[in-house]
Amino acid sequence: LCLLGSVVILLLLLRNVSELNNGEKACRKESLRDFPVIVHLLTLYMGAGLSFPSAVHRISTDYQSRADGRKTYAFEEILRMDTRLRLGEAQQEACMQWGRRFKEPVYQKLALTLLQVMAKGTREGRALMSQMEQESFRQRLDQAKTEGEEASTKLLFPMIVLLGMVMILVMFPAIARFQGF
Repeated sequence: LCLLGSVVILLLLLRNVSELNNGEKACRKESLRDFPVIVHLLTLYMGAGLSFPSAVHRISTDYQSRADGRKTYAFEEILRMDTRLRLGEAQQEACMQWGRRFKEPVYQKLALTLLQVMAKGTREGRALMSQMEQESFRQRLDQAKTEGEEASTKLLFPMIVLLGMVMILVMFPAIARFQGF
């Protein structure tokens, strides 16, 4: 009985660890999917003349007022950064902390690019941000291709089953007719 109990506990622990790993993978995938949108919004707002804290605040208010109310990790982190900026934390420190919270190197690179934008000024900052936006758009295209390939692989078995069903529907009348002769 004690052995059975310990096996059950071990299986539950393994299942929980597996669920945590799957959740982390889903969070990372979602963050990568949101990355081009975040870069685009930052480039758009900062290119329109908003300061970095104002752009972050605008993104966070737009995120909060979305109709679907779905929460995503990357935008929740922007909301956290906006709160820190509103409480008086330095822009550079808030930006660096935001980049460190992500395990993806693209977010850390974005944080460093934003620090350079703050240091260099408007004209050079726009060039850096537009270059980052183009890179993120290319990454999004590559990610869409990868997801499309994964989807086609997942649909292969159902397509084979449907092909078999169509073959049966087409061949059944012919076989039934030949059986009569």
